[in-house]
Amino acid sequence: MTPHTAASAAAALAFAALAFPAQSASSLLTQGTYPTKPIRLIVAFPPGGSTDIIARLVGQRLSERLGQQVIIDNRGGAGGTIGTEIAARANPDGYTLTMGTTSTHVIAPAAYSKISYDPVKDFVPITLVASTPYLLVLNPGVNAGSLKEFVALVKSTPGKWNYASAGAGSTTHLAMEMLKSAAGIDITHVPYSGNGPAGTAVLWRAGAGALRQHAGGAAARESGQGAADRGRDVKTVARAS
Repeated sequence: MTPHTAASAAAALAFAALAFPAQSASSLLTQGTYPTKPIRLIVAFPPGGSTDIIARLVGQRLSERLGQQVIIDNRGGAGGTIGTEIAARANPDGYTLTMGTTSTHVIAPAAYSKISYDPVKDFVPITLVASTPYLLVLNPGVNAGSLKEFVALVKSTPGKWNYASAGAGSTTHLAMEMLKSAAGIDITHVPYSGNGPAGTAVLWRAGAGALRQHAGGAAARESGQGAADRGRDVKTVARAS
């Protein structure tokens, strides 16, 4: 079976922010009591990824504070641009929110020549809700216990490794391309519709590894993370190299 790796980031940290479609804030000021009905929170990635996990935590707290149900609406695909477009075109009445991420509001506008939303004009930011480091994790079946060993393994078996990302142009895609360039290794990109499916593909393949955005537990073995400020007892990529 082909060894498989997955990337879930494009820099040392990724950011997630809560946002309204444009004009929602001004319309809410004229409504008096808000909210009077359930709120939809669009997540531009499939279930199981870091954005989805964070959105569900935020949604639960919002529901408790506002007294209305917050419904998570996963609309994954195309590096997060599909769900973000849906959010941008939603009725700006304050009852549709979305999770803006580094992928959807920074990378996509720069990477794609044509996207159907403006990351600035079509959204009103509410607050930054999370910043997450990225972990290079390996399936226990991979014979490498560190980033240095993993790079050596890939170099010794060229043409046999793939990596999965959350989609072409996503932060996960760019992060692994950065690692490839810095380490001088050749790994083929396999895009998925989100970090959840990408991570699942890695964990179910013998010899799999992943560069994952960390927002919870991981079944795979961790070999390094991109953030300089370590939140867990895991070596940074700089220290692991």
